[in-house]
Order: sequence, then structure tokens, then C-alpha cells
Amino acid sequence: MTDVDNVTNETKNFEDVIPLINEKYLALLTCFTEKFKYHDELIGQLENDLKTINEKLSDNKYQIINTITDNFLFCIEQIADYNSDYFIYQKEKVKKNNGKVHKNKLPKLGSKTLLKNVLNELDTKSSNIFFKHIIDIFMLLINSNEDVLFFNEDYVKYVKNNFNENKNFSKMIMVFDNINNILNNKIEENIEDIDVSDNEENNKKNKKDKKNKKDKKKNGDSPFGMDFMNGLENTKIAQLAKNISQKINLDDFPVLTDPSKLLSSLANPNENGAGIQDLLKFVVGEVEGAFKNNNINENDLVNEAQGIMGQFSNMSGFDPMSILKDGNLDMNQFADIFSNMGKK
Repeated sequence: MTDVDNVTNETKNFEDVIPLINEKYLALLTCFTEKFKYHDELIGQLENDLKTINEKLSDNKYQIINTITDNFLFCIEQIADYNSDYFIYQKEKVKKNNGKVHKNKLPKLGSKTLLKNVLNELDTKSSNIFFKHIIDIFMLLINSNEDVLFFNEDYVKYVKNNFNENKNFSKMIMVFDNINNILNNKIEENIEDIDVSDNEENNKKNKKDKKNKKDKKKNGDSPFGMDFMNGLENTKIAQLAKNISQKINLDDFPVLTDPSKLLSSLANPNENGAGIQDLLKFVVGEVEGAFKNNNINENDLVNEAQGIMGQFSNMSGFDPMSILKDGNLDMNQFADIFSNMGKK
């Protein structure tokens, strides 16, 4: 693959970098077709996407530009954060509190292959390498001036002219406006190239490594791995939680400082004054305020929450949504969470 660093600022105009982008993305798809050539479902989808893109490139040199713009530009922040869980646990349809259904854009590598399905088959290292390659491709469309990053003007115009009716167009514009903050601390990271498994023995080894990884999660001393905890630190939910925790006055919620009152409040939510339910009401109020005043995107938080709950359920054997009964919290089930976690 062509190294981004070999493309100087003088040559990094939109038309010049298109062949380089095509080369890098085709090489990435080819790499995945090799890596998953023994995968019953993915190999057919990947081969179809690679063939289709090659055919369309002969008539439209912007085919790959259109593909990466439609599927990756709007979520480049999650890609830059190597946040595979954001994609793996993303659902196409999310039901809102008002009963309406919001349809998410699920990124694809082409017209067939869902990114979430590919990432679900990769280990952390390979996922990070994939994200790094996507960022490298976008860096071909980005210039810098005194260490300030900004997208090429011709590419910005191309997106505005051709994607103005895209459901994620507003997110794309936000990326254009904030790309320096999103990427400036990411481009110095160095990750080695994807190791393509070109024989059956290596593929068997990958499957064995994946099984060992699952066994380690199941039998390890802690129900939560370091990857899970480190991933939480980089989420918008974690930042929101940090902001809310700084506003909590312990004097207003003595249940937080007295273990006996905490246990009693779990069993008898209406006793002991400001208990767990009052704390939850306070937190909910702060979250609603964040939506209104801090321009926090509710759908992004919902997608992150689904990813976290999915991992929590896999690692602890407990479905967090089961503590809700008819829209109300069932406090008696909180203790079950910790007992179940200890058995996994």
C-alpha cells in the first residue's frame, strides 16, 4: 500500500490522490478476501464487493471515494478512536422513547459486507489495523497548515454537491468542521500491516486464538477485561458520567457514603430519605439537560449504550435491560448482577 507520508502537501489535491485512494482501498478489500477465504458467509460478500467496485471503477473513478464517504466519513471519530464496539453492537433500527423508530446507517465495505460483521471476526490488533488504514486513506484528503488539519476544499465541495441529501450529511459537515480535534492526536500512531493468513493452518490458529480469548473472558479472575475497561474510558457516555459525578453532592445523597443505607435502599427504595431512586432521578435530569444544552447526540449515546450492555451481558451473564419492569426499575435484581458476575 502507498504510504501516506510519501504524498506531499503540494500533490495532495483531490484529483491527484484519487488513484492512491483507489489503490489503498482495493488492497484492503483484497487483504480481507484472503483473510476470510474460509469464512462461509463473509467470503462471498467480500468477493462480490471487490468485483463490483472494480467493475464500477472503469466507468466512475469516484466509486471508492463515494464508498468511503458514504460509509466512513460521518463516523470518522469512532474510527479514529478504534472503537470497534460502536460498530459491532450498532443496530439498524432503534426505538425511541416516543415510540418512533430511528434507522441507523450501518457502515459497509462495499454494497454487501457490513463492517460490524467483519470487526466481529477480528481480534483487537487486526481491528485497530483496519481503522488505521481507513484513517490513512482519509489523510490523503487532508492537508495541514502549521499543524492544523483541514480537508481539501475540492473534496469538501464534492461531498456538499453529491451527498447533500444523505441522511448523515449534517454529521459529515460536523466532521469537516472538527477534523483537527478528531485526528490531530491520532496520526502519529504506528501500527504494522495486516497479517494476511494465506493457508488453512493459519486460519485454524486464528480460530483457536479466538476460542482461547473467549475462554479467558469466561474463566478469568475478573469478569471485565482491560480492553473493555479501556474502551469505556473513551466513550461519550463516560465523559457524560464524569461530568454528572462532579455535580453530585454527597451530603444530598447520604446513601452513597453509608453501605448499610445503600443495601437497605436497594431492597426498600422508598426508605432512608434520598435513596437510589432519587439519585437516578437526579442523573436522568442531568442527562436530559445535556441533550438540550450541550448538543449531545442522543443516537450516538444509544449506540454506545447498546455496545456496553452487549459486552456487559456477554461477560456477566446478566441482561441489564431485565432490571426494567413495565418501564420501572426493579431494585431487587441489582444484587443478582454481582452474584451472576462471580459465577462467570
